[in-house]
Amino acid sequence: MTAVPNQSDANSVELLLAKLPLWIREITHQHIDDLEEIAMDLSRPLVLTLKSGFKIEKRVVSSDDIDYVKSRLERFRTDNRTGIDGTLHRISAIRNKREQVIGLTLRIGRYIEGVADIFQKHLLKDLKSVMLIGPPAVGKTTFLRGTVSLLSRHHGAKVVIVDSSNEIAGDGDIPHWSVGIARRLQVPSPAHQPAVLMEALTNHSPKVIVVDELGYKDDVTNAVTIVQRGVKMISTVHGETLGGVVLNPDLQPLLGGISADGTKRLSPAVFGSALEIRGRGEYYLHDDLQASVDDILNDGVGFARNISLGQPKLNMEVI
Repeated sequence: MTAVPNQSDANSVELLLAKLPLWIREITHQHIDDLEEIAMDLSRPLVLTLKSGFKIEKRVVSSDDIDYVKSRLERFRTDNRTGIDGTLHRISAIRNKREQVIGLTLRIGRYIEGVADIFQKHLLKDLKSVMLIGPPAVGKTTFLRGTVSLLSRHHGAKVVIVDSSNEIAGDGDIPHWSVGIARRLQVPSPAHQPAVLMEALTNHSPKVIVVDELGYKDDVTNAVTIVQRGVKMISTVHGETLGGVVLNPDLQPLLGGISADGTKRLSPAVFGSALEIRGRGEYYLHDDLQASVDDILNDGVGFARNISLGQPKLNMEVI
Protein backbone atom coordinates (compact mmCIF):
# COMPACT_ATOMS: atom_id res chain seq x y z
CA MET A 1 0.00 0.00 0.00
CA THR A 2 1.31 3.47 -0.86
CA ALA A 3 1.91 5.59 2.22
CA VAL A 4 -0.06 8.79 2.62
CA PRO A 5 2.30 11.79 2.93
CA ASN A 6 2.44 13.27 6.40
CA GLN A 7 4.09 16.05 8.25
CA SER A 8 5.20 16.55 11.81
CA ASP A 9 3.10 18.49 14.28
CA ALA A 10 5.87 21.09 14.43
CA ASN A 11 5.59 21.75 10.69
CA SER A 12 1.80 21.82 10.98
CA VAL A 13 1.91 24.46 13.71
CA GLU A 14 4.31 26.51 11.59
CA LEU A 15 1.68 26.57 8.84
CA LEU A 16 -0.74 28.18 11.27
CA LEU A 17 1.75 30.65 12.75
CA ALA A 18 2.66 31.79 9.24
CA LYS A 19 -0.86 33.28 9.01
CA LEU A 20 -0.16 35.63 11.92
CA PRO A 21 1.25 39.17 12.00
CA LEU A 22 4.98 39.20 12.70
CA TRP A 23 4.70 40.44 16.30
CA ILE A 24 2.23 37.70 17.22
CA ARG A 25 4.30 35.10 15.38
CA GLU A 26 7.39 36.04 17.40
CA ILE A 27 5.50 35.74 20.69
CA THR A 28 3.84 32.42 19.85
CA HIS A 29 7.14 30.91 18.67
CA GLN A 30 8.42 31.26 22.24
CA HIS A 31 5.65 28.91 23.40
CA ILE A 32 5.25 26.68 20.36
CA ASP A 33 5.51 23.34 22.21
CA ASP A 34 3.11 24.45 24.96
CA LEU A 35 0.64 26.36 22.78
CA GLU A 36 -3.01 25.28 22.64
CA GLU A 37 -4.98 28.36 21.56
CA ILE A 38 -4.57 31.98 20.46
CA ALA A 39 -7.30 34.54 21.20
CA MET A 40 -7.30 37.75 19.14
CA ASP A 41 -9.98 40.31 20.03
CA LEU A 42 -10.18 43.84 18.64
CA SER A 43 -8.51 46.43 20.90
CA ARG A 44 -7.91 43.84 23.61
CA PRO A 45 -4.68 42.13 24.71
CA LEU A 46 -3.50 39.04 22.87
CA VAL A 47 -4.14 35.92 25.02
CA LEU A 48 -2.34 32.60 24.65
CA THR A 49 -3.74 29.43 26.19
CA LEU A 50 -0.91 27.08 27.11
CA LYS A 51 -0.82 23.56 28.52
CA SER A 52 0.63 25.14 31.65
CA GLY A 53 -1.94 27.94 31.94
CA PHE A 54 -2.45 31.17 30.00
CA LYS A 55 -0.47 34.27 29.13
CA ILE A 56 -1.81 37.79 28.57
CA GLU A 57 0.35 40.06 26.42
CA LYS A 58 0.57 43.82 26.97
CA ARG A 59 0.12 44.68 23.30
CA VAL A 60 -3.46 44.86 22.06
CA VAL A 61 -4.81 43.43 18.82
CA SER A 62 -5.65 45.93 16.08
CA SER A 63 -8.09 45.75 13.18
CA ASP A 64 -5.06 45.49 10.88
CA ASP A 65 -3.91 42.39 12.79
CA ILE A 66 -7.30 40.71 12.34
CA ASP A 67 -7.47 41.70 8.66
CA TYR A 68 -3.95 40.32 8.14
CA VAL A 69 -5.00 36.89 9.39
CA LYS A 70 -8.32 36.94 7.52
CA SER A 71 -6.59 37.71 4.22
CA ARG A 72 -4.45 34.59 4.56
CA LEU A 73 -7.28 32.16 5.31
CA GLU A 74 -9.98 30.44 3.34
CA ARG A 75 -13.36 32.12 3.64
CA PHE A 76 -15.27 31.39 6.85
CA ARG A 77 -18.26 29.07 6.56
CA THR A 78 -21.71 29.90 7.90
CA ASP A 79 -20.69 28.37 11.25
CA ASN A 80 -17.88 30.98 11.43
CA ARG A 81 -15.13 28.39 11.14
CA THR A 82 -12.35 27.74 8.69
CA GLY A 83 -9.12 25.76 8.63
CA ILE A 84 -5.89 24.98 6.83
CA ASP A 85 -5.72 22.08 4.40
CA GLY A 86 -4.03 18.97 5.75
CA THR A 87 -3.95 20.16 9.38
CA LEU A 88 -6.12 19.75 12.47
CA HIS A 89 -6.10 23.45 13.36
CA ARG A 90 -9.42 25.24 13.78
CA ILE A 91 -9.92 28.97 13.28
CA SER A 92 -13.19 30.54 14.45
CA ALA A 93 -14.46 34.09 13.97
CA ILE A 94 -16.34 36.40 16.32
CA ARG A 95 -18.55 38.94 14.53
CA ASN A 96 -20.30 42.12 15.60
CA LYS A 97 -23.89 43.04 14.79
CA ARG A 98 -22.79 44.28 11.37
CA GLU A 99 -21.26 40.86 10.60
CA GLN A 100 -17.72 42.26 10.74
CA VAL A 101 -15.03 39.98 12.18
CA ILE A 102 -13.80 41.52 15.44
CA GLY A 103 -12.18 38.47 16.98
CA LEU A 104 -10.44 35.23 16.09
CA THR A 105 -9.85 32.01 18.02
CA LEU A 106 -7.03 29.89 16.61
CA ARG A 107 -7.08 26.40 18.12
CA ILE A 108 -3.92 24.29 17.70
CA GLY A 109 -4.74 20.75 16.60
CA ARG A 110 -2.17 18.01 17.23
CA TYR A 111 -2.30 14.34 16.28
CA ILE A 112 -1.49 11.87 19.05
CA GLU A 113 0.20 8.86 17.50
CA GLY A 114 -1.07 5.47 18.68
CA VAL A 115 -3.79 6.81 21.00
CA ALA A 116 -6.21 4.05 19.91
CA ASP A 117 -3.67 1.22 19.62
CA ILE A 118 -4.87 -0.18 22.95
CA PHE A 119 -8.19 -0.86 21.20
CA GLN A 120 -6.66 -2.46 18.11
CA LYS A 121 -7.25 -6.13 18.84
CA HIS A 122 -10.80 -5.48 19.99
CA LEU A 123 -11.59 -3.39 16.93
CA LEU A 124 -9.97 -5.49 14.22
CA LYS A 125 -10.30 -9.11 15.30
CA ASP A 126 -14.06 -9.10 14.68
CA LEU A 127 -15.22 -5.77 13.28
CA LYS A 128 -18.26 -4.56 15.19
CA SER A 129 -20.15 -1.33 15.38
CA VAL A 130 -18.68 0.49 18.39
CA MET A 131 -20.07 3.33 20.50
CA LEU A 132 -17.50 5.59 22.20
CA ILE A 133 -19.02 7.12 25.33
CA GLY A 134 -17.70 10.01 27.37
CA PRO A 135 -18.36 13.57 28.59
CA PRO A 136 -16.92 16.58 26.76
CA ALA A 137 -13.15 17.16 26.74
CA VAL A 138 -12.00 13.64 27.71
CA GLY A 139 -10.52 12.88 24.30
CA LYS A 140 -13.37 11.08 22.48
CA THR A 141 -12.66 12.74 19.13
CA THR A 142 -8.91 12.22 19.51
CA PHE A 143 -9.55 8.53 20.18
CA LEU A 144 -12.00 8.39 17.26
CA ARG A 145 -9.36 9.86 14.95
CA GLY A 146 -6.91 7.20 16.10
CA THR A 147 -9.56 4.57 15.37
CA VAL A 148 -9.92 5.89 11.82
CA SER A 149 -6.16 5.61 11.41
CA LEU A 150 -6.33 1.93 12.41
CA LEU A 151 -9.36 1.14 10.26
CA SER A 152 -8.01 2.85 7.14
CA ARG A 153 -4.92 0.64 7.18
CA HIS A 154 -7.15 -2.43 6.93
CA HIS A 155 -10.18 -1.22 4.95
CA GLY A 156 -8.81 1.72 2.94
CA ALA A 157 -11.32 3.89 1.11
CA LYS A 158 -14.19 1.74 2.41
CA VAL A 159 -13.88 3.75 5.62
CA VAL A 160 -16.03 6.88 5.25
CA ILE A 161 -15.94 9.70 7.81
CA VAL A 162 -19.00 11.88 8.34
CA ASP A 163 -17.16 14.81 9.86
CA SER A 164 -19.74 16.65 11.92
CA SER A 165 -17.65 19.71 12.80
CA ASN A 166 -14.50 18.86 10.82
CA GLU A 167 -13.01 17.76 14.15
CA ILE A 168 -11.89 14.31 12.96
CA ALA A 169 -9.94 15.09 9.80
CA GLY A 170 -9.37 18.85 10.07
CA ASP A 171 -11.12 21.96 8.84
CA GLY A 172 -9.57 22.23 5.38
CA ASP A 173 -10.74 20.52 2.20
CA ILE A 174 -7.75 18.15 2.28
CA PRO A 175 -8.04 15.80 5.29
CA HIS A 176 -5.24 15.41 7.81
CA TRP A 177 -2.78 12.65 6.89
CA SER A 178 -3.60 10.65 10.02
CA VAL A 179 -6.87 9.36 8.55
CA GLY A 180 -4.93 7.55 5.83
CA ILE A 181 -6.97 6.90 2.69
CA ALA A 182 -10.30 6.95 4.52
CA ARG A 183 -12.74 9.26 2.75
CA ARG A 184 -14.37 12.24 4.41
CA LEU A 185 -17.77 13.90 3.94
CA GLN A 186 -18.08 17.34 5.51
CA VAL A 187 -21.31 18.37 7.25
CA PRO A 188 -22.47 21.95 6.52
CA SER A 189 -24.35 22.22 9.84
CA PRO A 190 -25.67 19.85 12.54
CA ALA A 191 -29.09 19.94 10.89
CA HIS A 192 -27.57 18.37 7.75
CA GLN A 193 -25.88 15.45 9.52
CA PRO A 194 -28.76 12.94 9.10
CA ALA A 195 -28.80 13.56 5.33
CA VAL A 196 -25.02 13.30 5.05
CA LEU A 197 -25.09 9.99 6.93
CA MET A 198 -27.49 8.60 4.32
CA GLU A 199 -25.40 10.12 1.53
CA ALA A 200 -22.37 8.25 2.84
CA LEU A 201 -24.37 5.03 2.82
CA THR A 202 -26.01 5.34 -0.59
CA ASN A 203 -23.28 7.04 -2.61
CA HIS A 204 -19.96 5.65 -1.41
CA SER A 205 -20.48 1.91 -0.63
CA PRO A 206 -18.72 2.04 2.77
CA LYS A 207 -17.76 -0.89 4.94
CA VAL A 208 -17.46 1.37 7.99
CA ILE A 209 -18.94 4.82 8.65
CA VAL A 210 -17.24 6.89 11.34
CA VAL A 211 -19.17 9.80 12.85
CA ASP A 212 -18.57 12.18 15.74
CA GLU A 213 -21.43 13.08 18.08
CA LEU A 214 -24.57 11.10 17.40
CA GLY A 215 -27.23 12.64 19.57
CA TYR A 216 -30.22 14.06 17.75
CA LYS A 217 -33.28 11.97 16.94
CA ASP A 218 -32.81 12.01 13.15
CA ASP A 219 -29.10 11.15 13.51
CA VAL A 220 -30.00 8.14 15.61
CA THR A 221 -32.78 7.02 13.25
CA ASN A 222 -30.41 7.05 10.29
CA ALA A 223 -27.63 5.37 12.26
CA VAL A 224 -30.02 2.50 13.02
CA THR A 225 -30.89 2.24 9.31
CA ILE A 226 -27.21 2.22 8.29
CA VAL A 227 -26.23 -0.60 10.65
CA GLN A 228 -29.33 -2.62 9.77
CA ARG A 229 -28.17 -2.50 6.15
CA GLY A 230 -24.94 -4.23 7.11
CA VAL A 231 -22.55 -1.28 7.37
CA LYS A 232 -20.52 -1.00 10.57
CA MET A 233 -20.49 2.29 12.46
CA ILE A 234 -18.02 3.79 14.90
CA SER A 235 -19.48 6.81 16.69
CA THR A 236 -19.06 8.99 19.74
CA VAL A 237 -21.97 9.89 22.01
CA HIS A 238 -22.13 12.10 25.08
CA GLY A 239 -22.57 10.46 28.46
CA GLU A 240 -20.61 9.82 31.64
CA THR A 241 -21.07 6.04 31.35
CA LEU A 242 -23.15 3.48 29.47
CA GLY A 243 -25.73 3.90 32.23
CA GLY A 244 -26.16 7.52 31.19
CA VAL A 245 -26.79 6.45 27.59
CA VAL A 246 -29.41 3.95 28.79
CA LEU A 247 -31.24 6.84 30.45
CA ASN A 248 -31.11 9.10 27.35
CA PRO A 249 -34.37 8.69 25.36
CA ASP A 250 -32.78 10.04 22.16
CA LEU A 251 -29.99 7.43 22.26
CA GLN A 252 -32.02 4.44 23.45
CA PRO A 253 -32.81 3.21 19.89
CA LEU A 254 -29.05 2.56 19.47
CA LEU A 255 -29.30 0.14 22.39
CA GLY A 256 -32.33 -1.66 20.98
CA GLY A 257 -34.92 0.54 22.66
CA ILE A 258 -35.99 0.39 26.31
CA SER A 259 -39.41 -0.59 27.61
CA ALA A 260 -41.62 2.12 29.13
CA ASP A 261 -41.03 0.75 32.62
CA GLY A 262 -37.25 0.73 32.06
CA THR A 263 -36.81 -2.95 32.83
CA LYS A 264 -35.92 -4.56 29.49
CA ARG A 265 -34.40 -4.08 26.06
CA LEU A 266 -36.98 -4.26 23.24
CA SER A 267 -34.80 -5.43 20.33
CA PRO A 268 -31.15 -6.18 19.44
CA ALA A 269 -28.72 -3.31 20.06
CA VAL A 270 -27.45 -1.56 16.95
CA PHE A 271 -23.89 -1.36 18.31
CA GLY A 272 -22.01 -4.52 19.23
CA SER A 273 -19.60 -2.97 21.74
CA ALA A 274 -19.19 0.22 23.74
CA LEU A 275 -16.07 1.88 25.06
CA GLU A 276 -16.37 4.31 27.97
CA ILE A 277 -13.71 7.03 27.90
CA ARG A 278 -13.74 8.41 31.41
CA GLY A 279 -10.47 10.32 31.24
CA ARG A 280 -7.15 10.42 29.46
CA GLY A 281 -6.00 6.81 29.29
CA GLU A 282 -8.96 5.45 31.29
CA TYR A 283 -11.05 3.17 29.09
CA TYR A 284 -13.74 0.67 30.03
CA LEU A 285 -14.85 -1.84 27.40
CA HIS A 286 -18.31 -3.35 27.15
CA ASP A 287 -17.39 -6.06 24.66
CA ASP A 288 -20.97 -7.35 24.61
CA LEU A 289 -23.07 -4.20 24.66
CA GLN A 290 -26.39 -6.03 24.80
CA ALA A 291 -25.34 -8.00 27.87
CA SER A 292 -24.16 -4.83 29.62
CA VAL A 293 -27.43 -3.01 28.82
CA ASP A 294 -29.41 -5.96 30.15
CA ASP A 295 -27.31 -6.01 33.32
CA ILE A 296 -27.91 -2.31 33.87
CA LEU A 297 -31.66 -2.71 33.35
CA ASN A 298 -31.79 -5.74 35.62
CA ASP A 299 -29.82 -4.50 38.60
CA GLY A 300 -27.96 -1.33 37.75
CA VAL A 301 -24.58 -2.97 37.24
CA GLY A 302 -22.92 -3.23 33.82
CA PHE A 303 -19.79 -5.37 33.53
CA ALA A 304 -16.88 -3.64 31.81
CA ARG A 305 -13.25 -4.54 31.44
CA ASN A 306 -10.64 -1.84 32.03
CA ILE A 307 -8.51 -2.48 28.95
CA SER A 308 -5.84 -0.04 30.09
CA LEU A 309 -5.18 -2.35 33.04
CA GLY A 310 -6.22 -5.62 31.39
CA GLN A 311 -8.27 -6.83 34.34
CA PRO A 312 -11.98 -7.07 35.18
CA LYS A 313 -13.75 -4.16 36.80
CA LEU A 314 -17.39 -3.59 37.65
CA ASN A 315 -19.12 -0.39 36.60
CA MET A 316 -20.69 0.60 39.90
CA GLU A 317 -22.33 3.83 38.68
CA VAL A 318 -25.77 4.25 40.26
CA ILE A 319 -28.31 4.04 37.42
